[in-house]
Amino acid sequence: MRRILIIAAFLLLPGICLVAQQYPVQVTPQLVPPYSLQVSDYYSAIGSPKLNLLLLLRDFNKPSLQVRLRMSITSQSVAIVTREDVSFTAIEILSGQPKYIQPADLTEYFNSNNLTFSGITQSQYQQTGKLPEGFYTFCFEVVDVATGQTVSNKGCTIAWLTLSEPPLLNLPRKSEALIPVIEPAAQNVSFQWTPRHTASPTAYTIDYNFKLVELPLGTTTPEADFASYPAIYEESTAITTILYDGIGAKPRLKPGYTYAWQVQAKAKSGTQDVAMFRNNGFSEIFWFVYQNNCPAPTSINATAQGQRVNITWAANAQHLEYKVEYRKINTAGAEWFELGNTTPNVSITDLEPSTTYEYRVGAACEMGKYIFSSLQQFSTNSATATTVPQCGFDPNPAPTTEPLLQQLNVGDIVKAGDFDVVVTQVSGSSSFNGQGYVVVPWLANMKLGVRFENIGVGTDMKLKVGEIMTTYDPTEAGIVDVDEVIANIQGLADLLNELITVNITAQSSYIKKLTEQVNEIINEELPYNLKNGFAAATKTIDSAKNAYDALESTFNSLPNGPEKDAVKADMDLVKSNFENAQKQLSSLNAKREKLVTDIVQVIVTSVRELEKDYTYTSTSKLKSISDSLKTEIYTEQQLDSLPNTTWEYIQLESFADDLNSYDEDYAEFNRKANAYLTEKKALTSKKLYEMLFNIFGTNTAVEENAKDDELFNGKLLIRALMEKLDKGEETASLVKYSKKFLIEAISESAQLLND
Repeated sequence: MRRILIIAAFLLLPGICLVAQQYPVQVTPQLVPPYSLQVSDYYSAIGSPKLNLLLLLRDFNKPSLQVRLRMSITSQSVAIVTREDVSFTAIEILSGQPKYIQPADLTEYFNSNNLTFSGITQSQYQQTGKLPEGFYTFCFEVVDVATGQTVSNKGCTIAWLTLSEPPLLNLPRKSEALIPVIEPAAQNVSFQWTPRHTASPTAYTIDYNFKLVELPLGTTTPEADFASYPAIYEESTAITTILYDGIGAKPRLKPGYTYAWQVQAKAKSGTQDVAMFRNNGFSEIFWFVYQNNCPAPTSINATAQGQRVNITWAANAQHLEYKVEYRKINTAGAEWFELGNTTPNVSITDLEPSTTYEYRVGAACEMGKYIFSSLQQFSTNSATATTVPQCGFDPNPAPTTEPLLQQLNVGDIVKAGDFDVVVTQVSGSSSFNGQGYVVVPWLANMKLGVRFENIGVGTDMKLKVGEIMTTYDPTEAGIVDVDEVIANIQGLADLLNELITVNITAQSSYIKKLTEQVNEIINEELPYNLKNGFAAATKTIDSAKNAYDALESTFNSLPNGPEKDAVKADMDLVKSNFENAQKQLSSLNAKREKLVTDIVQVIVTSVRELEKDYTYTSTSKLKSISDSLKTEIYTEQQLDSLPNTTWEYIQLESFADDLNSYDEDYAEFNRKANAYLTEKKALTSKKLYEMLFNIFGTNTAVEENAKDDELFNGKLLIRALMEKLDKGEETASLVKYSKKFLIEAISESAQLLND
């Protein structure tokens, strides 16, 4: 305290005045959106300037001044600074007259020979002409040419520089099969996509180049073949849909052929092209087959109950599986979601109140090849479907007297006391095991996970038998560190759900830990293309979070005014990038889940086909040979009595080898011993097949066992199928590969067990 008082007294002494340093020159830089990673955009004379720089000489004692600039461009990983040993062209500024620096005057300041680099090499700067993505600060100072002294403030401007994602293709879905329309009727195939750019639409215009390619019959790799064949139709449009009627300039689609399509987004600011999209704006490639003999679902009905909708349709013996796709209607950038089932119904939960959605129902007569109904609509009610009572409320509900429900589906809501449990995983019939969650309003609408084993549910959807337990541990402290929180999030699905829903204002270390954990798992589990998509999305989330925190710090330090408003606008843009990356994660996660579902179905189909061809063999022949051998061993060889157990393979085989050079009796013994071993190996293979049918015989069994299986190399099989599915390989080919793989795995395991 004494030291503080002494300093305070010193500051109060008369004649001592502390003021900020005053410079004769004021420098004010401004970056103009949409921000660009292309370096040339900041000094090019073509189009609207992306960088405005104003110099003002405020010292009226100096009528003019010859100056140069000192420039720095920095991010968290990159620093580019003008060299001090370069002679730049002098700029004359006059007292009291604003000097606007023309883009051409900045050319030499962006010349790579006049700059020092950190975090990026000079050759990278020269070759790409681009800055890496990130949150950047552009700073300028004015230097007196004559004295070399800095004569201005350090004027800085900040911006989040990033590339936008190319369009997300929606309809027709990848590998979809469409029912051909007979001439002369219009074919009316609707192509739809969703824009994913985030900058202000008033800052530039976006056009979409649509390309449709007809592939030859028998094509098995549509994505790879797309670039090898000419387009049968191309169109440039400013909207996100094209209705292809097969009339006039649009050639008719031919039954039996495969068609691939792609959309490229192109941005313009005035007449100037803007490089603002990843992959040069090209979307991924989707394809469809213009032939499907499978009947589309009929008698479709949607019933809303608050924010939940039940969709049903007529069952058909030809259908093996179903898929429902839905999204908000008339909403820019609305994402398509999907639910799958093997029965003709789904329940969609957590929808927005008083909102209209469009949806369609697909059925597959061959695994993975869907035929869809036409688009239909449903609207949710204004009231919520399920309301969890406030803390302390106990209505003591009466127990249900209704009979037991025989089938419980994902998305169903079970009434357990005063809580509504949304089912997310379920197995069993009449007695159910699985997981779900409840939404608790007094915990900021937090979703608490629950699990249940051997419960019974009444037909009125009330819990009748057993208990539903929360997975929350009441002994945990109210505040835990990041590692403890992450440790409680089990598996990739839970991690992704947390990362998709976390707010940008959450703790930075928590978000960083989430992205690290996600990347660690996807590097081990996912195929190349999907892995890259996840990596790019998590990188954007990390970068956006870092930029947001830096902007927030700047925002809090500024007084109210235009500069603070500009920072707030940048914060909103960064937040939008963060949320779009979360949407991208959600979309990728849906692809991951579909990939897992498809792989499970491929393995189950393979095992069922193997089981269908399998012949259960009697062991009587083996017993006969074994009894004969025991008689010879015990009586003729005069061995001590052995326990009544099967001999170890190695003992018998070794004993038989020793008899090869003996007389005919020994030769007969050796023949029987070898016959015994041969039959034993065959029996081992048979037993392995029977184990396979139990371990991989159902979807649930595959999901539980395949990943950790070593006997049949399940993990290796999953990885191989993932890569093949990711490349668009057909289901029939995958089943054939899976059967061959499992047969070889059984052969190898049988050999190891008998060696």
